[in-house]
Amino acid sequence: MIRTIKRFSGFLLFLNAVPMFSVAQNEPQQQQPYSENVLYNENRFPDGMVVQWPFLREADAIYRKRVWRIIDLREKNNKVMTWPRNAFADIVLKYARSGQLHVYADPDSMITPLTPEEASKRASIQTQSEVIDSAQNPDILLPTFDPTTAITKTVTIDEPRRWSTVQKFRVMEEWAFDKNHGKIITRIIAITPIADLLVNGDATGEVYPLFTIKYSELREILVNEQLYNRFNDAMRLTYDDWFENRLFSSYIIKESNMYDYYIKNMPEYEKDNLAALLEADRIKQELFIFEHDLWEY
Repeated sequence: MIRTIKRFSGFLLFLNAVPMFSVAQNEPQQQQPYSENVLYNENRFPDGMVVQWPFLREADAIYRKRVWRIIDLREKNNKVMTWPRNAFADIVLKYARSGQLHVYADPDSMITPLTPEEASKRASIQTQSEVIDSAQNPDILLPTFDPTTAITKTVTIDEPRRWSTVQKFRVMEEWAFDKNHGKIITRIIAITPIADLLVNGDATGEVYPLFTIKYSELREILVNEQLYNRFNDAMRLTYDDWFENRLFSSYIIKESNMYDYYIKNMPEYEKDNLAALLEADRIKQELFIFEHDLWEY
């Protein structure tokens, strides 16, 4: 009798295990934060929590300006973002392909969401390859088949884009003066990866935006992603620390204006790149001086 009960209990456990196994196989594969430490358990990276921004009342925001800037990964100060083991571009691309990030087609309004399939296609590179056309080669399975004389066809293959093909990121942010706390606050709204335009895997020298991600959603991922520290591996920052403390180097390409022009598209700067850079620096200084002049010393 006892042996029968044990067998029946084992059979019930088997039945309970089967649906659990099948559900696990149907779930999409979740991307995990990078970790290389085998010496001890790093609890601050896999279990990091986003520090929420202080609440800002409309009545306290007496000044607001929207600014667009470019983070160029080729600049010396931004080189840590290209750490091959956990590059920032690789994080953005792999989470966008997996569907764990909501991405948008329009860079500013962010009202046109992309499906995971569309996002994966944008985060991939289309290459053309010559393959044997089985329909035109009926003897393909015969021992006498010669692949050198076979009829081929051109097919398009989607390959995951390498992070090294993304050299820039466009950042949209808001600058506002909070009279309650008496200070300027800067909050990133969205980030857009700018990728090289490739034709059959070769760079053409042109760039284009892939998609746009809301920064508030991206922070939930960046808070657990390590950033390389060349001085001490035990004291690495997260990418959330990197952006929130504004440790990156960048330059302004646009501020909110009546014509919604980028600096390079304004008639007075369209043919003068140096003047466009000076205008970007003027906007940067204007924001700094505005905050400085709010105080009396």
